This record gives sequence, structure tokens and C-alpha cells, in this order.
Amino acid sequence: MMRKASAAVIVCALACIGCSRTTRMASLAAGDGKEDIEVPASGLDYRAMLAENGPAPQTKGTRRGNPVLNYFIDRSKDLVDMFDISAGFGPGILVHARATKIAQAGGGYSDSWRLGMRGRTGGVFRETRREVGVSLFTWTQTDRECYAGNIEKMHAEKMELDTLDKGDRSFFGIGATVHAGIVAADVGFRPVELFDFLLGLFPIDICEDDGHPARKSQL
Repeated sequence: MMRKASAAVIVCALACIGCSRTTRMASLAAGDGKEDIEVPASGLDYRAMLAENGPAPQTKGTRRGNPVLNYFIDRSKDLVDMFDISAGFGPGILVHARATKIAQAGGGYSDSWRLGMRGRTGGVFRETRREVGVSLFTWTQTDRECYAGNIEKMHAEKMELDTLDKGDRSFFGIGATVHAGIVAADVGFRPVELFDFLLGLFPIDICEDDGHPARKSQL
């Protein structure tokens, strides 16, 4: 009996010693909304470590949601990226035709309110355009302000060579712009975006625009 009692006392003592060395619960900064974490009784302050290092960074390019759904969303955006289509009204006389910027010609002035799409963006916008020239010697000045939707804005202080205007027409684009009196229309096709769509089926993103709200390629 004495041995059993002694053994019991020893077990209890060891348990008490073990409890004194176990971790204690500590809350992070009061009211920060984060869950409590365990902090060893050795005195290491994990709150300071977290404050210094911050949360674990997310991997660049990581996207949330279902990857299969994201795949079909990206392919649909790549599909519409091939087209620039708009129509509207306002004063102006302008004619411009293009089969890449190397084979383009036209000129005139246009100030119109338009409804249309520029790739994966669309909406109601006002566009003022001045241009004249042939091939790479074409000077343009384009101002575009979006009033509804997500059409990208543009503002040019002066006329400059069209090849330097990266936010307007694509270099390899095919299309035409016509403004006759009060009616304006623009139709464009971007061959590079066609390759981006076809390769994206595998998927290979040559334009690096998957997951982005607007087109990135200016080709």
C-alpha cells in the first residue's frame, strides 16, 4: 500500500511539473479580431514576431475561385478581345482604313458620343479624334472619357505619330473608322488576340491578360 501511495504521489508531482511547463494561451492585440494563439511559457513573444513579419504573403498571380470556371471566363474574354466595335453621334468628318499601322491611311476630325466595346471592356464614352497621314507617318490626337462602363480613358496633349500611341489602335489591327456628318462608327479586329485565344485553349497566355479586367497587349 505504501509503495502504491508513493507511486501516486510521484505521478501527481510529475503531472504538476508538466503543467507548469505547458504553454499558456495569449491573445494578439486587443480588438484586432484575430484568434488566440499559443505562446510557450519560455517567454518568446510571438505577437512581436507576427507584427514584425506580417501575414504570410500570397503567391504572385494566385487567383481565387474555381480553376475550371476561371479557365472558361478567361477564354471568353480572349474571344471578345479580338474586336473593337462602337457607334455613336456627334459632329465630324473622318475616314480611316487600316490593315496594320504599316498599311493605313486617312484623316479628319471626329467628336462623338459612343456606345461600344474595346475588347473585354465596354460602355458609353465620348471620343474626340484628330488624325491625318499614311502608313507610319500618321499623326493622331485622341481623347476618350468613359461615362458608363469600363472603357479605358485616353488623353493626348498634342498630335503625335500613331506608332507612339500605345493606348489606341493595335499595331497589327485591321479595321476602319468613319464619321459622316453626325454619325460615327468604328470596327476593328486584332489578329494577335486571335492567337492568344487559340493558344489559351491549352492554356498558353501569350498576352499575359488572364485574370485582368482589360487587355494588356497593344499588338
